[in-house]
Amino acid sequence: MFNTWRPEAPLNMKRIQHACGVLLTDIDVKIVVVAGGINSQGSRVDNVETLKVSGNDTVFAQEWKSGPKLPWPLSDAAGATTIDQHAFYIFGGTISSIENSVYIFNMRCFDDDLDCHWTKVELELRSSSTKGLLLVMPSIPMVAIDYDNAQDCPNGTLSNININ
Repeated sequence: MFNTWRPEAPLNMKRIQHACGVLLTDIDVKIVVVAGGINSQGSRVDNVETLKVSGNDTVFAQEWKSGPKLPWPLSDAAGATTIDQHAFYIFGGTISSIENSVYIFNMRCFDDDLDCHWTKVELELRSSSTKGLLLVMPSIPMVAIDYDNAQDCPNGTLSNININ
């Protein structure tokens, strides 16, 4: 464990308001995922980048690789990895200045070549969500907290989403 920050390979695309996480491929290759966001020109992007991690989590690949594109440009989505780390989920987010997402997608990766794919989850959020929070807890399948639609509850609206 390091006590200081150190620079690693820079992203190919500068971005803000993206979803990110770490997942394992089916053969337990660890990768960092950065999905969507807003680029330096202020546009939402569908771009996904992956970075392979090896060794004892201290050796990173020299460069980010392009991953599978999101279904549409998306910013402000929440993301989390499943407990077994073999799937990365994103939910909600902003599609355009007038449309927010109610959709949930998961990404799984296969082999050492990082053959990754997005799949739309059959469930949808009850209302569109931006700036939400996704928690993965061992005793609860998945919990989504939607802060945008929290007028009735100062701590956010709590929705249980079973996607395991």
